[in-house]
Amino acid sequence: GTIYNTILDVDKATWDSLVGNRSCTFSHDFWQIVERSNLNDFDYRHVLFRDVSGRAFPESGNSAGFHGSSHHGENEQRIIQFGQINKYHVSLVSYFIDKLKNTPDGDGNLLDHSLVFYGSAMANSDVHGHIRVPAVLIGHASGAMKGNLHVRYPDGTPQANILLSICHKLGMGDVQSVGDSTGTVAI
Repeated sequence: GTIYNTILDVDKATWDSLVGNRSCTFSHDFWQIVERSNLNDFDYRHVLFRDVSGRAFPESGNSAGFHGSSHHGENEQRIIQFGQINKYHVSLVSYFIDKLKNTPDGDGNLLDHSLVFYGSAMANSDVHGHIRVPAVLIGHASGAMKGNLHVRYPDGTPQANILLSICHKLGMGDVQSVGDSTGTVAI
């Protein structure tokens, strides 16, 4: 693809073709434009959306709002709706990972040189359960991450321990803590 010297060099037609009128894929495509802009060591943080949002995602197959669905009260229909929304969100991660994997970058692709953290603030949102919170790390961070690892941490391990461990893997060993971290974990 075209290499842009700055994000300001992206012409309107290219921007519109990548962004269009899609809701969440926008920032994934924006990130790809930024990566193609020769910005070295660009630090990109993206939150898909805030989990307290009442936002509906009709692309998921239902019109229920996210936060209301998350407090499903063990109601089967609301659990199904919440599942549809989460399935849609995971499809966006898949879309993003495919973009990274299919974008050449130096001696590999953007996925080889990136690290994507995808997770949730809660394991059981109906009761604000914070035990065994799901998270996944995708990418090799330019060789800092080996991959193909599944880890189950002991109950009570703060998710922030993963974030602190990521900092250390990425060469920021001087970072002593992140949020409520209590130490590092194997990643």
